[in-house]
Amino acid sequence: GQIPPDLLQKLDAESQQIQKERAASGLPDPLWDRFCDDGDGCMAGYPWIERTSVAPEGMLSQWQEYVIVRYKFDAGVDDTRKEAFRAAAADWRTHTCVAVVEDANAAEPYIMVGIYDTGSCWAYMGRPWSGYHQLNLGWCNSMSHKGSMVHEIGHGIGINHEQKRPDGSQAHHGKGPHLEMFWQNTESWASQYTPDSWTYVGSANDGGNDPQIGYAPYDFESIMHYYRQRSSNHAVNDGYYFNTIPSSAQN
Repeated sequence: GQIPPDLLQKLDAESQQIQKERAASGLPDPLWDRFCDDGDGCMAGYPWIERTSVAPEGMLSQWQEYVIVRYKFDAGVDDTRKEAFRAAAADWRTHTCVAVVEDANAAEPYIMVGIYDTGSCWAYMGRPWSGYHQLNLGWCNSMSHKGSMVHEIGHGIGINHEQKRPDGSQAHHGKGPHLEMFWQNTESWASQYTPDSWTYVGSANDGGNDPQIGYAPYDFESIMHYYRQRSSNHAVNDGYYFNTIPSSAQN
């Protein structure tokens, strides 16, 4: 099922009212009081809105609702990649309420999994308004890259890189910074660390038994966080792109 139109309208009205009150007060937006609706939302990509209260096949009956994200394989995807991707999708079903399911007959919108560039591995962000979004397996070509596939599915769901949170590399409304950046070391990777206001930092009360209300703590162990990258071309900080704050989180 989908979110009832009257509930979407109610959430949108509440979100607009909060924005009006904030604008009138002159207070800046801390970003963790946004509703996770199908309007502006609370993430980098549009949310998937097919939902069910019944646990999909193979998932435990432990969530109030399950979000269904359907995918299909494009022509030319080999069996080795398919096996690894199916295992990555299973990880999402095991550990979250997001049912990433293979559906060769999926109606729009869905994720098309294919090989579009063998020199990279990427995914478009979130649910497309219509049609499908591509997820490129490229060099993600075996079970040894399952973790990267889990990461790319995260983008397909609509999640940005954790380190691009507004409180990642800078202070934001009393939160952060969580990374001490050495920008001169990042070179072409700098854009993957610059703050993005649409990266999830928390959300408003979306009703029911919403498990996340308000600010969401920074997660160094998120599958969406980059490892501690290093450049051999720089001596500053021994070439590492960042140090964690606190330093105990570096490992």
